[in-house]
Amino acid sequence: MTPKQLSALPLGTHPIEQHPGLRLEVRQSTRTWTLRRRDLEGKLKQQVLGHWPDLSLAGAMAAAEQARSATRVVVGTAPKTVRELVQAYVTDHIRVRRKNWRHSEALIWRHVVGPIADMAGMGVTRADAYTLLNGLADRPAIQRLLKMELSATWEHAMACGLMPDGSNPWAKQRVAPAGKKDRVLSDAEVTALVGWLRSNGLNPTARDVLLLTLGTGCRSGEVVSMRVADLDLERGEWRLPTSKNGLGRTVYLNAWILAILRGRDL
Repeated sequence: MTPKQLSALPLGTHPIEQHPGLRLEVRQSTRTWTLRRRDLEGKLKQQVLGHWPDLSLAGAMAAAEQARSATRVVVGTAPKTVRELVQAYVTDHIRVRRKNWRHSEALIWRHVVGPIADMAGMGVTRADAYTLLNGLADRPAIQRLLKMELSATWEHAMACGLMPDGSNPWAKQRVAPAGKKDRVLSDAEVTALVGWLRSNGLNPTARDVLLLTLGTGCRSGEVVSMRVADLDLERGEWRLPTSKNGLGRTVYLNAWILAILRGRDL
């Protein structure tokens, strides 16, 4: 938020979205920065950080971060380690909500167990997060996925009370942007691919699905769902009753595709 926006806020309490727990309380004569968070005993605490405009938004965010880092560990309460936080996230979320959960779980353990697994979760700093993610800069896809999973791990830990409310050291880390997904094959690549599909001993059905996908430009799922009732080989037409946008369409089949379909004795 800009200073102009802060000065225009009406009376009341206004949470700062960029920094969970930080609030600007607007009264008739004052605008006060406060920080609300739970301590390790689960008790909700509110701390006054200063007054706007003497304390800017950036200054309030820095003061909030400093206040959180100064939280004392309650005697007899052992802070949860990263290993424990990840295990809770894996058990409560990944294994329950994902079909291919083993792959997601293996990704986290492979890259977290060594560097930070035995650190206290509330002790992991933005610098620690940066160091871990920066070590994966040569593998941008893994870097993006790990940032997403660890950010979700911290949110889960704070939501279920395994860690006091605070900042998420993974949330604003910068990682490599996703590359373009479009990939167009050249004529030479198409020729090589078709030759490979016809000569490598693939299952005939799998081979024909790939050839039809290549020859029609349709999605592989649409090809797999192809029904004889939707085909008119005499007219060279394939009528799709529905598609991704919910509308049907007609795909016109060339001689090469017709030869493949007729060869399957439909």
